[in-house]
Amino acid sequence: MLEMLRGAMAALRIGDPADPATDIGPVIDGEARKKLAEYVSDLRSRAKLIAESGPVPPAGTYVAPVAFEIGSIREIPGERFGPVLHVVRFALDDLDRVIDEINAMGFGLTMGVHTAWIPARSAFARARLSAISTSTAT
Repeated sequence: MLEMLRGAMAALRIGDPADPATDIGPVIDGEARKKLAEYVSDLRSRAKLIAESGPVPPAGTYVAPVAFEIGSIREIPGERFGPVLHVVRFALDDLDRVIDEINAMGFGLTMGVHTAWIPARSAFARARLSAISTSTAT
């Protein structure tokens, strides 16, 4: 899965959202870009870099999509409105604990669970996760 993620991120085109060839547009403003850059810098010092897209246009409020592997959901200090992906690995036996950690965060704009396609497991996660609605989870 991580190899596919690396390949997909390498193919992303960052730029003007009015251009149909663009995959990733700018963040909302310069302050958001600055905060995301600081957060990514922090992650570089403590997490494992999986992949990073680029280049970004020289002008504007663009942030290159980046993916890091972290040890726990609890390492995410709050919502980040930008193209930063956190990957957490866990054993199936820990699924209840991980869902509890996610639900305790108090936020959750997007998330996904990558697993072998087992409908009962997907339904279990969908039913317990408060960060997603049943219409968007698979």
